Amino acid sequence: MASCVEAQNLLHQSLQDSEQNNSRAEPRSLKQKRAGPEELWGRVLSQQQRHRLKLNGEAESHQDNLPRA
Repeated sequence: MASCVEAQNLLHQSLQDSEQNNSRAEPRSLKQKRAGPEELWGRVLSQQQRHRLKLNGEAESHQDNLPRA
């Protein structure tokens, strides 16, 4: 349960940071500027999934290079 609360806190902090950055930066499209928590969390998950896929792909390629018994 604690990790879920920590994730929510990190997400909330990143939302605040991005809103502060957006107010200083050049205006972007409204959709990009107003990314909701679900969209941001989806990005975090997709980054983790891409990382896992990359690791799995590397593991499979190393297995292909092993000599067959």
